[in-house]
Amino acid sequence: MTRRIRTLPDGRNLVVTQLGGGAWVLQVYEGAHGNKFPLDEWFYPDATSAMQAWYIWEGVGEPEGWKHHYATRRSRPEREA
Repeated sequence: MTRRIRTLPDGRNLVVTQLGGGAWVLQVYEGAHGNKFPLDEWFYPDATSAMQAWYIWEGVGEPEGWKHHYATRRSRPEREA
C-alpha cells in the first residue's frame, strides 16, 4: 500500500493512499493521522490525478480531478474531471 501524508496550512493532514484495484483516495484528517475516521475523502481513478491533487490542494473548497465523493455520493463523468 502506498501512502503519503502532508500537513495543510490549517493544521489538518492530507493523506493519499493507493487502494486495491488501482484506485486512489485523498483523505483529510483532523490533526495527527492517528485519527480513526477522515473528515472527508475523494476517490481518484489513478495515481497521477490523486498525487496532483495531493500536491496542489491547500484545503479550501474541493480538490480537483476526483471521480467520486463518498460523503455526498457524487460522481463525475470522465469528461468533467
